[in-house]
Amino acid sequence: VVIDPGGIVFTRIWCCFEIATTLKHSEDKLLDLATVTETGSVAILSSGTMVSDVDEGNLPHWQHCGGAVAVKAAREKAFPLELIAKGREILLERGEASKEVDRLRILNA
Repeated sequence: VVIDPGGIVFTRIWCCFEIATTLKHSEDKLLDLATVTETGSVAILSSGTMVSDVDEGNLPHWQHCGGAVAVKAAREKAFPLELIAKGREILLERGEASKEVDRLRILNA
């Protein structure tokens, strides 16, 4: 899921519905979150280690301090905590839609 810096995606009922439906009906699906930080860099929270984590984790510096898992932890430190907080506060019934009829259809789905 790509999250805008303001976390608006968490207020849009259709976006939340798609995420919830995907996770509910696909137990083997992983959920990764990505955003752009205030400095303009990309921050990613991933369900597991990424290929780049493994590659970098194989370098001598990282091998002695946790390898790919340590690289993942260092990478994820850049993810804005306020976006995580917004994601945890999602209330689908308060979600917004362009048309009220669409919002009601999603709530009744």
